[in-house]
Amino acid sequence: AAHCHSPVGGRGMNLGIADAHDLAARFANGNLDGYSATRHAEGQKIIQGSEAARRFITAPSPLARFGFISVAKSIQAFPPLKKLVTPRVLGQ
Repeated sequence: AAHCHSPVGGRGMNLGIADAHDLAARFANGNLDGYSATRHAEGQKIIQGSEAARRFITAPSPLARFGFISVAKSIQAFPPLKKLVTPRVLGQ
């Protein structure tokens, strides 16, 4: 994998493992067609989410940082919301 993104979100290793899994499956089936396009699209999606979170976390505005932290804590404290949001954050 060669996806360059912020560590915010912690998806780097998981993205690399998913790349390797997809490549191995395609190799075993004898068809590598579409690998680059598929994995590039997935990497781009992860990069966009990671960068959006990084911009909030490192925002010069204390209000933006406070808002991000407040939303994250609210999601963490409310299990139904956490169950809904977590797969989206993890890209599942």
